[in-house]
Amino acid sequence: MSPVLTLVALVAGAGLLLAAGGGSCDEPVEILSSLAINGSRYGWPLAGPIVVTSTYGWRVRNGKDEFHPGVDFHAVEATPVYAVEAGVVVGVDVAGVGNGRFNGNAVSVRGDSGVFWHYLHFSRMSCRVGPRVRVARGQRLGWSGHTGLADAPHLHLQASVLVTGADGRRRAQTVDPLDLFPIPRRVT
Repeated sequence: MSPVLTLVALVAGAGLLLAAGGGSCDEPVEILSSLAINGSRYGWPLAGPIVVTSTYGWRVRNGKDEFHPGVDFHAVEATPVYAVEAGVVVGVDVAGVGNGRFNGNAVSVRGDSGVFWHYLHFSRMSCRVGPRVRVARGQRLGWSGHTGLADAPHLHLQASVLVTGADGRRRAQTVDPLDLFPIPRRVT
C-alpha cells in the first residue's frame, strides 16, 4: 500500500461566499474563497485538510501494475467538490453510461490556463455542459462519491494539457496535478 500524503499547506477557516448565479453549476453560485493558494491561479478541490490517498503514476492495484493518471484525495461520501480553476465545463459523464462506466459521475472543465481538469466519482453533480457554462475557481461542482471504478468514496482529480507530437498532431497528455500547485509536500 502506498503512503498517504498530507500536504503541508492546509486550508484554514473556510467561509462561504454566495454570489449571484450565472447559470452554470449552482443557483446561487457557491464559492469557497479560502481554497485559493498564495501565488497560484489554482485552488484546492476540497475544503479542510488535504489528504492524498493515491498519487499520480505507476502503482500496483489488485496485484497488477497500472498507471494512475490522476491523484486521489480522501473525501467521505457527499463532501463538496470545488473547481480548482475558473473555466468552461466541457464534459459531464453519467455513471453507467459511456465513459461513466469507468469515471462514474464526472465533470471536465477546460481551465482558463488551458489545463483540462477532470473530477471523477461524484455521488451527485451540480454542473451541466454547454458552450457558455462557466465556473469560477472555488465554485461547487458536485459532491464526492464512489461511482464508476472506485473502491471507496474519494475525489479523483486528473489534469491534462494539449501537446504537439513529432507528427505535428495535438493530443492530450496527463500531468501530475500536484505539480501544478506551488506547495511543499511531506509524507506522513
